[in-house]
Amino acid sequence: MYHLVIGDVVFSVQNRTPISRLSRTDFGTYSETALIDNADSEPTGSPLSKISITATWTRSTATESVNKVRELLTVPQQISDGDGWNLGRWTISQIEEVKSEIIHNGKAMKTELSIQLLEKRGASTS
Repeated sequence: MYHLVIGDVVFSVQNRTPISRLSRTDFGTYSETALIDNADSEPTGSPLSKISITATWTRSTATESVNKVRELLTVPQQISDGDGWNLGRWTISQIEEVKSEIIHNGKAMKTELSIQLLEKRGASTS
Protein backbone atom coordinates (compact mmCIF):
# COMPACT_ATOMS: atom_id res chain seq x y z
CA MET A 1 0.00 0.00 0.00
CA TYR A 2 1.28 3.43 -0.84
CA HIS A 3 0.70 6.76 0.90
CA LEU A 4 0.72 9.11 -2.09
CA VAL A 5 1.79 9.26 -5.73
CA ILE A 6 3.08 12.52 -7.20
CA GLY A 7 3.66 12.15 -10.93
CA ASP A 8 5.68 8.93 -11.11
CA VAL A 9 7.16 9.18 -7.58
CA VAL A 10 5.54 6.77 -5.13
CA PHE A 11 5.71 7.52 -1.42
CA SER A 12 5.36 4.25 0.49
CA VAL A 13 6.85 2.21 3.28
CA GLN A 14 7.81 -0.55 0.81
CA ASN A 15 9.83 1.89 -1.32
CA ARG A 16 11.45 3.30 1.82
CA THR A 17 9.92 6.69 1.05
CA PRO A 18 7.27 7.02 3.76
CA ILE A 19 5.34 10.22 4.42
CA SER A 20 5.46 11.21 8.06
CA ARG A 21 3.05 14.15 7.78
CA LEU A 22 0.51 15.45 5.25
CA SER A 23 -1.72 18.48 5.61
CA ARG A 24 -4.16 19.97 3.13
CA THR A 25 -5.58 23.49 3.36
CA ASP A 26 -8.72 24.46 1.47
CA PHE A 27 -10.20 27.94 1.54
CA GLY A 28 -13.77 29.18 1.39
CA THR A 29 -15.16 31.37 -1.38
CA TYR A 30 -15.82 34.36 0.87
CA SER A 31 -13.25 36.94 1.95
CA GLU A 32 -13.42 39.67 4.54
CA THR A 33 -14.19 43.12 3.20
CA ALA A 34 -13.14 45.97 5.48
CA LEU A 35 -15.67 48.77 5.75
CA ILE A 36 -15.61 51.92 7.86
CA ASP A 37 -16.99 51.00 11.31
CA ASN A 38 -17.89 47.51 10.12
CA ALA A 39 -16.78 44.43 8.23
CA ASP A 40 -18.50 42.13 5.82
CA SER A 41 -17.70 39.03 3.84
CA GLU A 42 -18.10 39.02 0.10
CA PRO A 43 -17.85 36.18 -2.42
CA THR A 44 -14.47 36.47 -4.10
CA GLY A 45 -13.97 32.99 -5.52
CA SER A 46 -12.02 30.12 -4.07
CA PRO A 47 -8.25 30.55 -3.62
CA LEU A 48 -6.01 27.66 -4.66
CA SER A 49 -5.74 24.77 -2.20
CA LYS A 50 -2.38 23.84 -0.67
CA ILE A 51 -0.83 20.54 0.41
CA SER A 52 2.20 20.24 2.69
CA ILE A 53 4.05 16.94 2.87
CA THR A 54 6.89 15.87 5.12
CA ALA A 55 8.77 12.68 4.31
CA THR A 56 11.49 11.28 6.56
CA TRP A 57 14.02 8.79 5.27
CA THR A 58 16.37 6.98 7.63
CA ARG A 59 18.91 5.62 5.20
CA SER A 60 21.97 6.95 3.46
CA THR A 61 20.60 6.52 -0.07
CA ALA A 62 17.75 9.05 0.29
CA THR A 63 19.46 11.46 -2.12
CA GLU A 64 18.26 9.40 -5.09
CA SER A 65 14.64 9.73 -3.93
CA VAL A 66 15.02 13.47 -3.26
CA ASN A 67 16.45 14.03 -6.74
CA LYS A 68 13.48 12.19 -8.29
CA VAL A 69 11.15 14.61 -6.52
CA ARG A 70 13.22 17.61 -7.67
CA GLU A 71 12.74 16.52 -11.29
CA LEU A 72 8.99 17.16 -10.81
CA LEU A 73 9.42 20.89 -10.10
CA THR A 74 9.06 22.15 -13.66
CA VAL A 75 5.60 20.87 -14.69
CA PRO A 76 2.24 20.22 -12.97
CA GLN A 77 1.87 16.72 -11.55
CA GLN A 78 -1.07 14.37 -11.16
CA ILE A 79 -1.53 13.28 -7.52
CA SER A 80 -3.46 10.35 -6.07
CA ASP A 81 -3.65 9.11 -2.49
CA GLY A 82 -3.35 5.64 -0.99
CA ASP A 83 -7.09 5.06 -1.19
CA GLY A 84 -6.98 5.54 -4.95
CA TRP A 85 -8.56 9.01 -4.97
CA ASN A 86 -7.40 11.30 -7.74
CA LEU A 87 -6.53 14.62 -6.09
CA GLY A 88 -6.08 16.42 -9.40
CA ARG A 89 -3.14 18.37 -10.79
CA TRP A 90 -0.74 20.24 -8.54
CA THR A 91 2.45 22.22 -8.92
CA ILE A 92 5.37 21.93 -6.52
CA SER A 93 6.00 25.41 -5.20
CA GLN A 94 8.81 24.55 -2.76
CA ILE A 95 11.06 21.70 -1.67
CA GLU A 96 13.18 21.86 1.47
CA GLU A 97 15.72 19.12 2.24
CA VAL A 98 17.30 18.73 5.67
CA LYS A 99 20.03 16.15 6.27
CA SER A 100 21.12 15.08 9.75
CA GLU A 101 22.80 12.24 11.59
CA ILE A 102 25.89 12.68 9.41
CA ILE A 103 28.33 9.77 9.74
CA HIS A 104 32.10 9.58 9.24
CA ASN A 105 32.02 9.49 5.42
CA GLY A 106 29.73 12.54 5.18
CA LYS A 107 26.53 10.64 4.38
CA ALA A 108 23.33 11.57 6.17
CA MET A 109 21.52 8.75 7.92
CA LYS A 110 18.36 10.87 8.22
CA THR A 111 16.87 13.06 5.47
CA GLU A 112 13.72 15.09 5.90
CA LEU A 113 11.97 16.48 2.85
CA SER A 114 9.24 19.12 3.02
CA ILE A 115 7.19 19.62 -0.14
CA GLN A 116 4.73 22.45 -0.68
CA LEU A 117 2.12 21.86 -3.40
CA LEU A 118 -0.26 24.37 -4.96
CA GLU A 119 -3.46 23.35 -6.73
CA LYS A 120 -3.38 23.68 -10.54
CA ARG A 121 -6.61 24.78 -12.15
CA GLY A 122 -7.48 25.39 -15.76
CA ALA A 123 -7.03 23.47 -18.97
CA SER A 124 -3.46 24.49 -19.78
CA THR A 125 -0.86 21.74 -19.68
CA SER A 126 2.04 23.81 -18.37
